[in-house]
Parts: sequence; structure tokens; C-alpha cells
Amino acid sequence: MARLTQTHTAFSTLYQVEINISAEPERVWKLLTTAQDFLRWNSTVTRVEGQIRDGERLRLHVPGSERVFTPVVSDVVPNERMTWTGGLAPVFKGVRTFALTACKDGSTDFRMQSYLRKMRR
Repeated sequence: MARLTQTHTAFSTLYQVEINISAEPERVWKLLTTAQDFLRWNSTVTRVEGQIRDGERLRLHVPGSERVFTPVVSDVVPNERMTWTGGLAPVFKGVRTFALTACKDGSTDFRMQSYLRKMRR
């Protein structure tokens, strides 16, 4: 069962989702970093343009709107973690971190943390 936590302040929001997946980190990583597969498990995106790899800028299309987010992929350690950073400057900045931890039983603990900060004027 997935666990979701949320923390809100006047200028920021932090979401964290954690779940154990019955698959090895390499398999989870492949789904996480293959743009076409991303749509299979993430309902908050209708299209991904670009390649999910270190230094790349993605174009993520949001369902039901014309909104497109353009995060940059960084801090990539294959089968372990990566970070997406972007936002609508000067309004807000978002940082999303994906982390995978191998478990002794062959499964993977998956954690996605999303931090959104409203920029002060």
C-alpha cells in the first residue's frame, strides 16, 4: 500500500509518496526512465517529450489543459535516484526526486518527493 504525506507552509508544499514494488530496481528504473513507459503508470502526464537522462530538459504535458512543464533531469544515479527541477519563474520552483532502494527480497522501495516553493517578490 502506498503512503502519501503532505506538508504545507505559506510559501511551500512538500509531497512524498512511498511504496514497495515487487520488482528489482533495474526493472523499476527502466519504467521510470523510458518516456513511453512513464505514461503507463503516471496519470498526471499525457505526453513526455525528450529523453529521461542526466542533463536533458523534458516537456511534460498535463491532462485536460494546455499546460506544459519543462523540468531538467539531474543527479542521475542509475537504478537509485534522479531529480527533476523546473517551474514557472518567477512564480514558483519545483524539485521532484525519485529514489529506489533495493530490498533483500528482490523488491524495491520507491520514494517520490515533490517540493514546490512559491517565489517571494
